[in-house]
Amino acid sequence: HHNGKQVHYDISSVNLDTSAQSSISFFKKFYPSNVGQYLYLVRTNFLGDMNIKNDSMMKKIVVDIGKDVFIEEILLSGGPKYYLGQTLKDIQVKVSNQGRDSMKGVQTKIDIFFQNKLIQSTNYHIDTFTPRSTKQIGFTVNCNLNKVGWYTAKAITYHSLDQNVSNDTLEQSFEVIVDRDFALLGIDSP
Repeated sequence: HHNGKQVHYDISSVNLDTSAQSSISFFKKFYPSNVGQYLYLVRTNFLGDMNIKNDSMMKKIVVDIGKDVFIEEILLSGGPKYYLGQTLKDIQVKVSNQGRDSMKGVQTKIDIFFQNKLIQSTNYHIDTFTPRSTKQIGFTVNCNLNKVGWYTAKAITYHSLDQNVSNDTLEQSFEVIVDRDFALLGIDSP
């Protein structure tokens, strides 16, 4: 658990003889994506167990990292629904440096896709990013939404020394619908 949310779940089985002990490693399968405190809860579950009071243990660990920038949030102006012909003027992206080291030259990019085709891309360069800080970057995109359907805004952050790339992208989908549409339904004969 991290910040009150379950972030990993794993099950392992082991056969034990009477009075035997065994070790099981779960850490080979868990890769934390954010720094902070994690709570591990380990439980045994045996149907015929006579003493269930000693069947669970908790342990807290702290994850820290030197260099890690990541996309925390994407905020669309006017969303999540837009009308055909409307313009998506700007997108705000919240980027965090959760590492203990300062980073210089962090690149952040926002791409807009329609039906998996890239229709617009905008870049931003952060000169210096202090440790344990957050920046909200405003991207002026002025993207004309001229097709009905689902669009995706994908934010990406990049730095060559980033030690955790698993949290460097985030997507936000939004829909473009028809506001007014008149249709000819039929013609009567004279």
